[in-house]
Amino acid sequence: MPKKKGGRKGKARAPAFYTGDQDLAPFGFKLRDIVQTPLGLKGTVIGVKYDSPENRESARLWVEYPGGKQSPLEPRLQAGFIGQHGYRRCPEAEHIWRDVCDIRQKMKEAEEARLAAEERARLRLEALALEAEKAAKKNKGKAKPKPPAEKRPETAPA
Repeated sequence: MPKKKGGRKGKARAPAFYTGDQDLAPFGFKLRDIVQTPLGLKGTVIGVKYDSPENRESARLWVEYPGGKQSPLEPRLQAGFIGQHGYRRCPEAEHIWRDVCDIRQKMKEAEEARLAAEERARLRLEALALEAEKAAKKNKGKAKPKPPAEKRPETAPA
């Protein structure tokens, strides 16, 4: 079946989350802030979604909980300041600790990648050494042709 020409037509998709400061400022949070809910759960701010982008009052703040679950926080923007509903920004120490853990995780992944690359290189060198050893044994069994003896120039004394 031939491909359809023209691709997708119509309106361009809206971004998954609006992450600009002007979108997050009404909630009193910034991108990647750690928020504690009234129930004690902690999540990281990932952005704002609007029911309709033209209506800025329909905004909802979205967070990502540990484990990857994404969810909006309960009150909409028109319901009043989110802090009145029991949501608060966690202390700066938790933000710093999260960043330290992220850096450690990235360093661990880089170290694992480096070790894997070294192991591949070591195995490749061993394979090359084995191939060279086999070639040497193969050539040992065959009689090597002797190089022709050099003739002395006729003008040289005997």
